[in-house]
Amino acid sequence: MVNPIPESVKKTWDNWNIRGVILFSLLLQTVLILLAPLRKGMGYKLIILLIWSAYLLADSAATFAIGLIAERATNSQTPTKSNELLVLWAPFLLLHLGGPDTITAFALEDNELWLRQLFGLIFQAGFTFYVFLLSLPGNKLFVPTILVFIAGIIKCFERTLAMYLASGEKFRESTIIELAKDVKVNQGGDYLQVACEYFQIFRGIVVDLFSNFTDFPFEGPSFGIFGPEDALRIIEVELNLVYEVLHTKIQVTHSVTLWFICFGSLVAALSVFYFQVEKHGLNDFDLGVTYTLFLGGIALDIIAFFMGNFSEWTFAAFRNHPNSCIVRIIRRFLNFKNSRWQSSHTGGKHDVFVFATPFLLRRWSGSVSGLSAIKAHQSKRIIKFLQIDKIIACFGLADFANEIRIKTSLSQEPLTKELWVFIFNEIKRKSKNGDEIRRKAESGQDPEINDPEENVGLETLRDEAKFCFQGKISPATRAKLNSSVNSMPLDQAKRMVDRLQSLDYLKDKKWEIVSKVWVELMSYAACHSRSTRTHVEQVSNGGELFTFVWVLMAHFGLLEPKSED
Repeated sequence: MVNPIPESVKKTWDNWNIRGVILFSLLLQTVLILLAPLRKGMGYKLIILLIWSAYLLADSAATFAIGLIAERATNSQTPTKSNELLVLWAPFLLLHLGGPDTITAFALEDNELWLRQLFGLIFQAGFTFYVFLLSLPGNKLFVPTILVFIAGIIKCFERTLAMYLASGEKFRESTIIELAKDVKVNQGGDYLQVACEYFQIFRGIVVDLFSNFTDFPFEGPSFGIFGPEDALRIIEVELNLVYEVLHTKIQVTHSVTLWFICFGSLVAALSVFYFQVEKHGLNDFDLGVTYTLFLGGIALDIIAFFMGNFSEWTFAAFRNHPNSCIVRIIRRFLNFKNSRWQSSHTGGKHDVFVFATPFLLRRWSGSVSGLSAIKAHQSKRIIKFLQIDKIIACFGLADFANEIRIKTSLSQEPLTKELWVFIFNEIKRKSKNGDEIRRKAESGQDPEINDPEENVGLETLRDEAKFCFQGKISPATRAKLNSSVNSMPLDQAKRMVDRLQSLDYLKDKKWEIVSKVWVELMSYAACHSRSTRTHVEQVSNGGELFTFVWVLMAHFGLLEPKSED
């Protein structure tokens, strides 16, 4: 039988497999540390796919390389300088298994696997140490190997500890401990300081201890004193802190002690290798790989240091010392991340201001998702015309095809300043009205209607909203709608417009009323269509306006209490 793999290919693989896999592992670490922070500020599917692929491959590549080195060291009959270099490379792979500081978990579920991660890292560390023992007693690279091994152990410890602290049970426990302390929001502070203080309360909402900021007793001003732009910045910082706690090593690395030990070990190992190790007889390419590993590891550590220490989390740790030099430097840097608006000509009577923060500095994507029902309906007609729908139905893929069609009909538009200000003012108004109604109800008075005409219009359209959301549809009609999901929004929109047009005395206010009802529907959907966990998960994928509306309503005390079901 002919061998399907030529001998030349086998020989090339045997000679270069370890070098290739190690350099590939270093490349994956570079991709993760540089791109992982961008996913919360961009939301591009291609970037998220690249990060996800690198995240999954990183551990596998490092583990595979350790196995190859162990096999080579075990099969080697006599120690050589090349084998000593392989032994030095092994602890670098522990560094890679520890992962970059900018991502420990791609999804929240990954944090729950911290115990499995711990056992895996212990096993790999033991395997690496076994490879090191095989090189004794004649290993001339003993000192740099030990120093890199120490750095690798620290990195693995940081990753496991960060995952443990971010796991559901431990995060909830630490939140309860934090909330047991006196929480105070400083009215005189800037938005960064206020956001960091609000974050302590927001953690309780994230773990479902309570639903609203108003449910927790704290000393500080009402959220209503802030304007729309400050409110947006505060919510941005709150969600960004949630992301850093649940997806990065920030809870562990904000203390620089371990970083200095790890960084110092790498620098000392490089110094010993460069100045004291005899290079005669070593392969030039292998020397290049070794220096690449050293310099790459040091460079990634420096990048991680600046990313971690010039962050909202570090500012929160030093917020009680607002006049210190460190806080002033960090505040100046973080101010570059502020939401920025840029004038954009849309063809109307006036320009609009759209979200235009540079993508490298964004805390979220700043985009608003929309569904083009017409585009979705057109794609359905094409499928029907080509009779593909019969094939899809034959394989039982109708629901899946509908889901794909809707996703391909989604559009992303930048958030406009006018839209955010309108949403903020409407939700703030709802909060004030709710407080007034509760106050009068408690005193036995009947709530008054300030604007009867507007109320009639809102009630008319709210009836349609309830029809949409509460599911008052017969089973037969629901089955028909499920098979043609795109007709439902169009029919409801037409019915709402017809109702509004029939009220002659409201025609002058129709767009104002439609806008208010749109906010009503959005706030209802933000509260009821997603769980708290889903909102938190969305932060790592670029964030959505829905999530910001949800947090805004929590600040104003408009979220419904969690049911025991």
